[in-house]
Amino acid sequence: MNAVMPFEFEGCAVRVVLRDGEPWFVLVDVCRVLSIGNPSQAAARLDGDERYTLINNEGIADARARALTIISESGLYALILTSRKPAARRFRKWVTADVLPALRRTGRYEVPPSAAPDSAPEDNLPVPVTCGHALAPADDPDLTAGEMNAWTGCVRLVRGLYGRRAARGVYERSPLPAVPDEASDRDDNARRCIERLLTSPTGQWAGGSQMTVRDLVHLAAFGDLGEAAPARQDLRRIGVDVVVIEGAKSLVVSTRHEGVARIYAETQWRASAEGAGLWSQALGRLRGAKKGHTHRFTGVGPTKTVVIPLAALDIGRLPHPDEAGVIDIPDLDGAACLAHLCSARVARTGLVLGDLIRVARDDPRTRAQLAQIGILVRPDNWRGWVAIARAHPRLQRVYACTPWAADWSTPLMLLPGARPSEGYVGGFDRQRVAVMVPMDVVDRVVRERVPAVAG
Repeated sequence: MNAVMPFEFEGCAVRVVLRDGEPWFVLVDVCRVLSIGNPSQAAARLDGDERYTLINNEGIADARARALTIISESGLYALILTSRKPAARRFRKWVTADVLPALRRTGRYEVPPSAAPDSAPEDNLPVPVTCGHALAPADDPDLTAGEMNAWTGCVRLVRGLYGRRAARGVYERSPLPAVPDEASDRDDNARRCIERLLTSPTGQWAGGSQMTVRDLVHLAAFGDLGEAAPARQDLRRIGVDVVVIEGAKSLVVSTRHEGVARIYAETQWRASAEGAGLWSQALGRLRGAKKGHTHRFTGVGPTKTVVIPLAALDIGRLPHPDEAGVIDIPDLDGAACLAHLCSARVARTGLVLGDLIRVARDDPRTRAQLAQIGILVRPDNWRGWVAIARAHPRLQRVYACTPWAADWSTPLMLLPGARPSEGYVGGFDRQRVAVMVPMDVVDRVVRERVPAVAG
């Protein structure tokens, strides 16, 4: 029979098995601490006498597995030496300075008598420890140190065998003192971190402006063309931008930009010694936030970012800085939506799309050029119409950071005479569903709302 003793190191369960009087460590627990992703490969690197497979009938194997691999003390050191994680050194010191000496002296891991809380003379049991620290006194004044030891030992055993969630369930039903909700604390830290960014003044980057980052984000996301572009320029100087990712307007925050680092200087979210901002860890816990997206900001090359949907920040419900009431965003103004498209300027030509649509009626080459953008002029069987793809990467760029970024087809459908294509339309880069807009409606919108091609 093998005795198992579950311990904890920095929140990770580490089970130790006494085999022939010598401590052996459960391999999967050690790999979890050292961030080794494949325990089987780790075991293969060890010598045969440094690993052993326990079977259920030997007494202690994981209840969810038929066999459990354990490694000897020398095997443990071999894995520690191959790990570059900062935790590896702390783990080695914890094992060699605390766990092993205690196991060899007493056969169990106890807190030193000087660190134990006062208890009745008849209570000679050791007070259990978690991550090397004694537990706080229980809320129940009648709970003795011996009872506290028994309950916490039970919780540790359940955690080692069945995981953190099962252990927390046992803990919450026990008379032990309540522990703070770590997840709630981290969420509150994330909210305070983003609030610090959004409420920061932007004067040193935006020519002495009195606006905050939140004000600029709002203008970049929901302002008209004359407001959105300058706001985005000011934001990119700070290391922040507003873009459309996966169909949703999102705030992107650089993990290394000097501007963001200034905002978080002298706070708990400041830049680390390696240069990466600690703010990225906090912001990554916001609802819907994602890491890893690469973006280019003013003054630096492409950098990693944290992407936060504006919906998670309630930015869309904030009033315009110059308005006292609710914003009236023309999401369903089909003429404005079409005018924005026709006003988009084509690179290297100096022309706007409204110009090309007009020329494309009689020029096959221009029609082919527009098809690559997501616009078909006089498609097959639709001679008096313009087909605008309902989804297309080039159109996504045209409508980025506008009220129609996520859906431009709905307002276009509200134009006089507009209708959906009945099935796929050929002629694009591939078959696509489109909104069919009468040519005369396009002409009227271009003539009335796009000065660049008026007359």
